[in-house]
Amino acid sequence: MTETVLSLPEEVKDQYEIVDTFFEGKLRSLFKVRKIDDGEIRVIKVMRAHHVNDENLQLRFRREARAAQKIEHPHVARFYDFVLAHDRACLIKEFIRGRSLLHIINHEGPPEISYTVRVALQILDALGYIDGEGYVHRDVAPDNFMVEDLEDGSPFTRLTDLGIAKRYGGAEDLTEAGTFVGKARYSAPEQFREAPGDPRSDIYSFGVVFYELLTGLHPVRGNTFADHFRGHVMRPPREFDETDPYGRIPDGLREAVMISLAKDPDHRHQKAAEFARLIEPYKDHASE
Repeated sequence: MTETVLSLPEEVKDQYEIVDTFFEGKLRSLFKVRKIDDGEIRVIKVMRAHHVNDENLQLRFRREARAAQKIEHPHVARFYDFVLAHDRACLIKEFIRGRSLLHIINHEGPPEISYTVRVALQILDALGYIDGEGYVHRDVAPDNFMVEDLEDGSPFTRLTDLGIAKRYGGAEDLTEAGTFVGKARYSAPEQFREAPGDPRSDIYSFGVVFYELLTGLHPVRGNTFADHFRGHVMRPPREFDETDPYGRIPDGLREAVMISLAKDPDHRHQKAAEFARLIEPYKDHASE
């Protein structure tokens, strides 16, 4: 018997109407919705949740979700509410205009260096804030960032998803033991070992995203889970001399990215602000 796709839980159907479906699947669905009472546009992410009927896990999920509601930062989308319904977890978030970094990477090619660095600085500012609040994101990937071009052509970037963020060193979440968390294409080596991870894991993942934005290419060869496991855990990232043969990317940026991609977390930038300080001088870099 074919498993049905996810839809809005009954608990929110009287509050929201679907305007558009961004994605609809068996494990997660993403809807653009309108609040019925005031017409405000929001996004609802519906996920199948492991052990959602376990009272202890419900308590932990609710605690983490309430904490996420307190996260307020200009480069982080607002998280409004959550619902646990039967076998589903429902997250209600701010609607963000613009295009995703994934769209830019796949369809537009590498932006100007100055544009890319400004995007990176905004993301690192957001990740530094999340770290300061005691969270590790665990799913830093280009589809979780939206960029809107302002009137002067400069980017304004927002982190759109805190769905699997959790306090590092804290209680468990709804992730089942033995379940891989995040996206293998952007995961730090320690995530493949099912280690808890900390903000340095997010720095690694953003290093992968930044590498792609700069070059249009991925630092790991191959597309399968096995390829990503070998590439992130055992093999060095592709050298910029291969992926940027004409030297478009300044040496200082190359070095900063390679530090972020160190296999050992102790050898990476220890804080997002440390990464940001190294790339900030290039925010006005003029392309040749």
